[in-house]
Amino acid sequence: MAHRDQKGIEVVCDTLIEAAEEIFLSKGFGNSTMREIAERAGITKSLIHYYFGSKKRLWREVKTKRFMDYFNQQQEAMMRPSKPNIEGLKDSIAQYFNILRRNTKIVQFFTWMFLEQDRDDCNEIDRMIVEQDLYKISAAQVIGQLRSDIDPRFIPLVFIGLCRYWLQYKAHFTACFDNGAESEDLDEIYISTVIKTLFEGILPERYPKNPQHKSVDT
Repeated sequence: MAHRDQKGIEVVCDTLIEAAEEIFLSKGFGNSTMREIAERAGITKSLIHYYFGSKKRLWREVKTKRFMDYFNQQQEAMMRPSKPNIEGLKDSIAQYFNILRRNTKIVQFFTWMFLEQDRDDCNEIDRMIVEQDLYKISAAQVIGQLRSDIDPRFIPLVFIGLCRYWLQYKAHFTACFDNGAESEDLDEIYISTVIKTLFEGILPERYPKNPQHKSVDT
């Protein structure tokens, strides 16, 4: 009987967490109400207070559930063998992008958490990513594969920003530009373009490295 009751409690809590996630992702923590979450879950508001105590505690439970999967995938990616050079850096960017693509809701969480100054969870995960890439960036600079006049601390932030921004912006892009590509095709095209642009630039090969241009008035 006790086992059955525990299963019932777990079902109720899971239902509440799922409903809360939907509300939080659509409105943010600050604009969401317990009443909306209760209505979405089909459960009385008093039960939310009974099981979670407060909206803040429920928000923390939602984040814990969502971030745990994301964190585990990041850990798994970091355990894979990777060379401390340009190719290893390219692989890291592609891996990070693919993890985000499989966890699109986490990108929404990042957006709301930064808007609402709730960044502790983001900071810890971003620190792991930055530390991993800093090693590869510094090694590539030492062996002359990357420019040494660029502060390596900012390069991982560029990678993170470009990966996250696309997944936030993609729906707007597809609505504004009819390119005929499927969603997953666009993802592949985007990350390929990012990597090419970062490591090869946008100038054609025949273009001089340090062109001496004079302004032309017409």
